[in-house]
Amino acid sequence: MASRKYEKLKKQKDAAISDIKNETVKLEVVSEEAKRVSEVSRNVSIILGDLDKQFEQATKLTGIDISFLFFATALQCIRQYFLTPFQSIFHHNLYLLITLYIFWERLRMMKVMNIYYTNMILKQEFRKKSRN
Repeated sequence: MASRKYEKLKKQKDAAISDIKNETVKLEVVSEEAKRVSEVSRNVSIILGDLDKQFEQATKLTGIDISFLFFATALQCIRQYFLTPFQSIFHHNLYLLITLYIFWERLRMMKVMNIYYTNMILKQEFRKKSRN
């Protein structure tokens, strides 16, 4: 009788240890993902700059061309919204809002990157002048 009780307690202990190990592994995975996200968020301007450069090189479009392209896409969505009768207005409105949001964010990021690069250039010029 005592050995049954001992075996039952041992199984419960082993199950608890196994659960703890599984939860520890899950926490380690979450921790690694948090570190990765933190690293990406720290380098977001560099990553976005690289993506912009790669996109410009692949498409041979400049920043102004890309802005024009997104603006034309937004205008097409607005035109389609007003000229095409849709069965489900909700889905179309959602599509339009998402497209306009992407356009707006793209313009905002271009403005931020422009300010960032302008500040970098101004800092470099200031350093050159202060050295002389």
